[in-house]
Amino acid sequence: MSVSETLISNHALTRMRQRSIPRIAIDLLLSLGKRQFTGHGCIIYHFDKQAKKRLTRAVGVSSQQSSHISRTYLVASVDESTII
Repeated sequence: MSVSETLISNHALTRMRQRSIPRIAIDLLLSLGKRQFTGHGCIIYHFDKQAKKRLTRAVGVSSQQSSHISRTYLVASVDESTII
């Protein structure tokens, strides 16, 4: 799944602007992040320890340099069609 295949809610767009989260961070979360079902109709993507290592290798920078992105998480609908 990638951002181009997913709707982003107005709420999510507002939070992205407020927190200076680039769209590439969303793509990285969706492709490298840990996917966790909440049981409440949504999925949370975040960078756990293993995902942070994958992020560091994929981006080619130190974990310190990628820390802003690695602290990012997103909430998606259970069918993964919308980033909430």
